[in-house]
Amino acid sequence: MLRKLLAWVLPIFLAVNGLFATDDFTYSTNPILMFNPNPVSSSMGGYGVSLMSENSFAVFSNPASSIGANRVVADLTLAQFPKAAATYNYIGFQFPTTLGNFGFSSIFSNFNENNFLNVHSGSASIYSLNYSLNFRKTVPLETFYGGIGISFKLIQELLEVNEHKLESATAAVDIGVIINLPNSENFSFGAVFRNLGASLKYESQEYQLPQFLSIGTVYSEENFFNLRAIIDYNYNTSKSDKQIYSSSDSFFSVGMQVSFIDNLSFRTGVKITESDGVSAFTLGFGVDMQDFTFNYAYVPFETASGTHNLSLSYSFGKFKSSKRAFAYYLLTHFRNAVNDYNRGDYISAKIGFKEILEVYPGHIASQSYIARIDRILDNVSAYAITKITKYLEEARNAAKSGDALQAMREYQMALDLDSSNYLAKNGIDEMKERGKEFLTDLRVRKNRKKIVDYYGKAAEAFKNKDYIRAKECLNVILNIDTNNESAKKAMSQVDRRLSKISSDKIDGIFRKAVKLFEIKNYQEALMYFESVLIASPDRKDVYEYITRCREKIKKLSKRKEMSTAEKVKAAKELLGKYLDYAVGYYEDGRLEEAVEYFRTIQELAEKYDLTNNFADSSYYLKEIEHKLSAIHYQKGVALANDGRVIEAAEEFVVALEYNPNNKDAKNKHEKISKLVAKKHYEIGMLLYNKGDYIRASQAFRLSLRYDPSKLEAKRMIERLQ
Repeated sequence: MLRKLLAWVLPIFLAVNGLFATDDFTYSTNPILMFNPNPVSSSMGGYGVSLMSENSFAVFSNPASSIGANRVVADLTLAQFPKAAATYNYIGFQFPTTLGNFGFSSIFSNFNENNFLNVHSGSASIYSLNYSLNFRKTVPLETFYGGIGISFKLIQELLEVNEHKLESATAAVDIGVIINLPNSENFSFGAVFRNLGASLKYESQEYQLPQFLSIGTVYSEENFFNLRAIIDYNYNTSKSDKQIYSSSDSFFSVGMQVSFIDNLSFRTGVKITESDGVSAFTLGFGVDMQDFTFNYAYVPFETASGTHNLSLSYSFGKFKSSKRAFAYYLLTHFRNAVNDYNRGDYISAKIGFKEILEVYPGHIASQSYIARIDRILDNVSAYAITKITKYLEEARNAAKSGDALQAMREYQMALDLDSSNYLAKNGIDEMKERGKEFLTDLRVRKNRKKIVDYYGKAAEAFKNKDYIRAKECLNVILNIDTNNESAKKAMSQVDRRLSKISSDKIDGIFRKAVKLFEIKNYQEALMYFESVLIASPDRKDVYEYITRCREKIKKLSKRKEMSTAEKVKAAKELLGKYLDYAVGYYEDGRLEEAVEYFRTIQELAEKYDLTNNFADSSYYLKEIEHKLSAIHYQKGVALANDGRVIEAAEEFVVALEYNPNNKDAKNKHEKISKLVAKKHYEIGMLLYNKGDYIRASQAFRLSLRYDPSKLEAKRMIERLQ
């Protein structure tokens, strides 16, 4: 299964032409020692001996390369050589410490019968332990000079030749150095000597390990598409006729890497041998997701066919260097801002880039993006089109999911930006129709808890055979929701039980009904009389009492209606006046006054059950609240762009008071709160350093108010207590 998987992925390797040449020795073994498992350097034509790296596989190019590691890194590399019928697997780890960087890796290779190797089959493995140490001075300024590295390798090989198994093992050492010139930060130089050690011995013959001396340089320019340009020279120092790697050719390699896209790097290179001239062009790319990194390289070889080098790396744990941690999180925030920009949310993107520039004023990429955003925002119509498209899409999605209120809000926000947008207008009209249907069900929704409570009481009464009480509870439910199927079904069960009770119990119910009638509790008396009638349909006295109860209830209702009608009439007149005021203020653009009147209208309409009469007022109120929310949101954005973050935060709070579902205001409030918390914390530190501890404590508490998770402010408050 593993072999099939490796064949499907088409992995890795090699960086030296003619790697498997076999003409000069009796047993041509697997030349695993010359494989380059590093797709970064192999895609640039050679070994990249001057490149510092986070990855463990780079130590096979130069053991000193691991001085670039600042976190624990795990690497996996896979390879298959179709023509050579060989596979190659690599796994490695890198552990940076204060004492230096340590690494461990394992390589396993298998090969089958082929014309490429003079063996029937075999396997080889290398276990490597790496250590590197960097050199720097800290006085008067921190200066990085480079570092030195060493790799200890245990090599094991098993061959099958003419049904004979041959085994051999030995040890080897790689030593490398990388030098940074203090006055030339863009250049680094590297050198490495590989495979210092004993020979591999098969039967009575010994074969020298392939030994190479490599030197090279790299030029880096982060501000120009993260450019890296390398030149390497690799010299074969092996002189014995009996060597595993028989080619005597030394070669140059030239390559480069550029990143036109933020986290995507492109690489290419060329290899130039002393005898043949240009022998191979290489290419590759890398995707850096910060914690995860994927690299690919294509390296063509005349004898081994093209190889596809793939690697996957994962970085985790704390940073050894605070500078690298700073760069890591700077890149995280930068990518978040770029994502906002790509989504068309230019305000959020601009805030993000400004936050970066507050901490890192020289960040050229953030400055460039802000300039682009300013050009876009100068053309308001272009920005409005982007936002309108977004609002209409979200409105359609909300309508599909049945969220009419959310759809109404999104359509209204689109209409606020373009008052003639017919899609938004039609959408609002459609949502208003849905709203009318919603209002017919409003009474049931308001009394949902009451319905559930009374249904439970009815069930309990039914269980205790108190059918009158059960019937009373079910009547309460049906008075609220006449179509409640559960209550109707339960009522029919209660009636069936009442029809089967004994005559003694019926007489007791009748006597209780009469007492209720005498104390003028006609509504409850009617329920008891009706229960008696269910059990004894022929009792004329019950009919008479029922008739009298209904007459009494009707008279009392008329009196109550006369009193209530007068109040409702007065309320209607008052609401009519308030509505005129509210609409007038709305048309004059005095939205705050209009909101107060519409809110008062809603309260009075609910109190006197006039909601249906003044249904339009609720839509007016929603429209105005959305407009006010949008207005305060835009004020907040403008204040934030001017650097007045505290005032901006207050505007976002007001925007959310008018419309708690304003997503843009929510996002900005969350982001701006962090900035406001930071401002108050900085003010607090200034006051603290001046000795004004009381005002400093107030500032730190304000910082926590805006960002309760700000640990620095908490610690300062604790220190001041």
